[in-house]
Formats: sequence, C-alpha cells, structure tokens
Amino acid sequence: EREKCDALLEELEEYLEHEHPRVEIDQEQYIPEWVIDRLFDMGVMGMIIPEEYGGLGLGVTSYNRVLELIGRYCASTAVLVSAHQSIGCKAIVLFGTEEQKEEYLPTAAQEELSAFCLSEPNVGSDAAAQESFSVRTEAGDYILNGEKKWSTSGAMSQVFTVMCKNMVPDPKTGELEQQGVNALIVTPDMEGVEVFENNRAKTGIRGTWQARFRFNDVRVPAENVLHEEGKGLKVALSCLNYGRCTLSAGVTGAAKAARDQGIKWAQTRYQFERPLADFELVQQKIARMSAVTYAMDAMLYMMTGMLDREETDIMVETAITKAFCSEFGWKVIDEAMQIMGGEGYMTEHELERSWRDNRIHSIVEGSNEVMQSFIFAYGGKQLAEKMVSIQEALLWDFDESIGDNLSRILTAATTPAVLKKALPMGAQLFLGLKPSAPELRSVHPALQEQADTLTSLIQKHSHYFKLVSKWEREDVVKHQAQQARVANNAIYLFALASSLS
Repeated sequence: EREKCDALLEELEEYLEHEHPRVEIDQEQYIPEWVIDRLFDMGVMGMIIPEEYGGLGLGVTSYNRVLELIGRYCASTAVLVSAHQSIGCKAIVLFGTEEQKEEYLPTAAQEELSAFCLSEPNVGSDAAAQESFSVRTEAGDYILNGEKKWSTSGAMSQVFTVMCKNMVPDPKTGELEQQGVNALIVTPDMEGVEVFENNRAKTGIRGTWQARFRFNDVRVPAENVLHEEGKGLKVALSCLNYGRCTLSAGVTGAAKAARDQGIKWAQTRYQFERPLADFELVQQKIARMSAVTYAMDAMLYMMTGMLDREETDIMVETAITKAFCSEFGWKVIDEAMQIMGGEGYMTEHELERSWRDNRIHSIVEGSNEVMQSFIFAYGGKQLAEKMVSIQEALLWDFDESIGDNLSRILTAATTPAVLKKALPMGAQLFLGLKPSAPELRSVHPALQEQADTLTSLIQKHSHYFKLVSKWEREDVVKHQAQQARVANNAIYLFALASSLS
C-alpha cells in the first residue's frame, strides 16, 4: 500500500504544483469539471473505496497523507475530496449491504460525487436533533420530509446519505413517535427531491458548493436504509470520526505550508540591516509554529493509526485531534501572515487565501466549543459514573430517613467491591493524597525526562478532574467554562503524548 500511495502522491504533487488552478478556483468560486475529472482519473476520488468496487482501497493513513498534500495547495479541493469520501459515500463503505455497495460505490469511485446531508436550518452540531423525518409505509418504503443545508457538493452529487428522525406510529394512539434516527440513501432523481440553493458566497473555501435541499414526500425504498432502522446515529457519528480526521489532515498541510513560507520570508527579508529571523520575537513565532505543526502531524497520524487498526472507541481522540489541529493550524497561518507583514495580506502570496480558507475548520464537523464539552463529558464518563456510584452508596441523603441512611451506608461500608473503589477515591478527595504517576517507559532514553513530565501532568489532570467533580457535582453539566478547562488539559496532554510516540 505504501508504494501505491507514494506513487499517487508523486503524480498528484506534480499536478498540484504545475496545473491545478487554485487561484482561479478561489476567484471564480467554482471547481471546474475538468479538475474533478482529473482527480477521478488519478484515483484521488476513490482512495477509500475497496478495489473490488473500482477504488484504490487505501487505508486511513495513506488517505490522510494525500489530503495533507492537497491541503498545502488548495483547501477548496481538500474539502471537495474529503466531503466525497469521508462522509459522502463513507457511510455506504462502512454500513452498506453488498447490494448497496455494488450499486453505488463503482460510480462514486470513478465518476460521480456523493454528499452527506446532516445539518438543517435549526440543527448544527447536535446530530441527534434532526427535524427531517421518515415514516415507514405499509409497503415497507419510507416517506421522507424535511430540509437540509450545508451539503458540500450536494448540487453536483448523484447520491446522498440523508439523516432523519425515524417516526413510528404508537400502536395504541396511532400518533407518530420518534424511535431513533434513520440513515437513508437518496438519489436526486427521486420524485420530491428539490435542490433549491446550489451554493452561497463564503469567506473561504470558495470553490466548494454547499447546497440546500427540500425533501417533499420522497419515497425511499426499504433497501436504501443504511445499517438498521433507527440506528442511523451510529452511521452519522462514525462518518464524523473520519471527517474530523481528514479535516485535520487538510489544515495540517496548510499550516506546514504557511510555516515554511513564513520561515523563508524571515530569512530573506531584511529590516534594520538584519534578517527578520535574527529578531527574538520572530524567532519565538517560528519556534511556536514549528512545535505546533510537529504536534499536529503527530496527533493526526496517531489518530489514523487507530482508525487503520479499527479501534472501536475513538470518538474522544478524533474530537481532540480536530479541535487542536483546527484551532492551532489556523493560528500558525495567522502567525506566518504576521511575519510577512503587509505582503502577507496581499493576494499574490496566497497566504491570505489560506488564512480565509482554514478559518472554517474550527466551526464545521462539530464546533470546537461543542468538542470541548464532548471531550469533558465522554472522556470523563467512566470516572464520573464511578464517583456517582460511590456517592450513592456512602454519602448521606437528606431525603432518606436516618434509619435508611445508616442501613445503606453500613451495608456499603462492609462491601469489599465498594470499599476497593471508595477508599482510594476518598483519600484523594478528602485527604489530598494523590496516586503515583503512571510510568511511561516505551520511549527513547533521550526523551525519558519529557515522558516523566507527561506522566506527572496526567496525574495532576486526573486529580483535578476528580476535584472538579466533587466541587461541582451535577452542576458541572451547566458550567462550560469548567468543562473547557478540563478538556483543554486533555487536548494538550494528547498532543504531548502523540509528540513523544
């Protein structure tokens, strides 16, 4: 696979460097059909589709190496490629039946775009809060109604993955009630599918088109359900894992290109009879840019390795990687522009286009604020549940009688399983005793000091999370500033761990 990927990267870089109309794409707000055809011809648009369906069958790491390269040159093209494969037809690759794969994947690999329909006028980061809905008929088909927005390449695509509420009649009253979310395969030739807006003018990634759809009593065959009826949320979240990963790849490529451009400018631009690179404040920026891009690269490929190994529970890691890369990648571009001064603001250097293009990444695929809350809630779920179980077993409940409290507490206090969890936790929370830091020995000896620092920080972070849970108790779900502090610590720790790996 590495040889196949290296050959594709070589051919693609030659094309991007000498033929790709990245400036015109931004100015005309359109990716020409010949560009899309060229990408299909090279195999770029079918990288993740298995070979038996006409694709290249590349793994996640190889796929993201290609996205990183495209991101160095043109964010619009990176988004086009990612939207098609990470979320567009990815649901069919992951969850499709053999019949669905045979019908839709060959054309997705070789000639036709696909799109993902999740966002709605009133639904953004909350994937479960769909207003679009489908109702199963007696014949077994589904009637789909609703509206979708922000569907990248939707107006140009020949197959859509549409997320909607699964509405089922109550057997007693006959009223429709929601039972999960459906993921449906929809095509533009189905009666009732209306694209009523092809695109909207944007600050950046101007070459991409985001469509708006209306679905008016669209009859979707039963065989077009992905996964299982009512289980479509798993489809959406699985696709978003891949989307967050490839988003990170694109912005990592853009950040590395900006870093290199800023360093070159600092070395060749003279002020006060010295190159800018001789000044400490510029050196500070270059050091920060270099450290951040190293961490972005390490986190990205740590994440792709997990996906290639098909590790099952990686939602926190993909959220962390997306939040870090989108936030700090754009800051690297901003720092490079600052080093270049007024010239960096000029369109001829293309840095300002990258600055505009990559601002979107902290908003899409789940805003970074939502990512922080998710990292806190999901990442701390096991520990929080453990603390709640101890609290319920041992703490005084003023809503219970004295006898019930004493009986419950005495029973729990003599239960070994409860004591095994409660005693160490109590020692930490009430006596301030911290457990020993974990050991990290699988690093190069030259990095052992940094590894020891990391484990010490992990110990402190774990203790702080427990204290926050003790202080805030159930109110922590309302205090987003506290959640963000804990989440940011976890993000930085993952960046450090990835950099040492």
